[in-house]
Amino acid sequence: MSDIEKQLEAVRQDGYEIRFVDHPSLEVQLEAVRNNGYAIRYIKDPCEEVKLEAVHEDGYAIQYIKSPCLEIQLEAVRENGYSVKYIDSPCLEVQLAAVRRDVFAIQYVDSPYLEVQLAAVRENGNAIYHIESPSLEMQLEAVRNNSCAIQYIKSPSKEVQLEAVKNLSERYVGHLTCPEACELLKARLLVEGIMAA
Repeated sequence: MSDIEKQLEAVRQDGYEIRFVDHPSLEVQLEAVRNNGYAIRYIKDPCEEVKLEAVHEDGYAIQYIKSPCLEIQLEAVRENGYSVKYIDSPCLEVQLAAVRRDVFAIQYVDSPYLEVQLAAVRENGNAIYHIESPSLEMQLEAVRNNSCAIQYIKSPSKEVQLEAVKNLSERYVGHLTCPEACELLKARLLVEGIMAA
């Protein structure tokens, strides 16, 4: 068995074995990161192909890549939306890809674009919890998606409360301050037979 074959066999078993290989060939590097994306941290100056393969195997491997290009950033967040936390100033495309993969990845995006915020609350209204100072439009989208999201909105407006009660359950009545919204919820629950008169 040649040295290359031995190296390949070793990294196929455990990608971290690349630590013990001096000047690994491209083939050995690729096998190592296919086994374990984190093995990239032991590869000196990996080429783009190795970087891409590493984040394809595990999006979090991006934390060991200096100045990753857009293609690598996108591959990382498509594999694991939360890997966006290791990307400095992700562009709109990367932010959107991250929240499409996992809506709660928005919590790791500093100053997310408005379009990203809307995509998040449209997917899951509870994502509003991770949005600082959401606009009225954002609040309305959140409660339309999930009425229970009202619990994460500080001082919801009358309009937001009225929108939320369309599907809100009785246990969230404490989040309503608008008398009209409270009465509307009670009336709806009475009609639906959920609440006794």
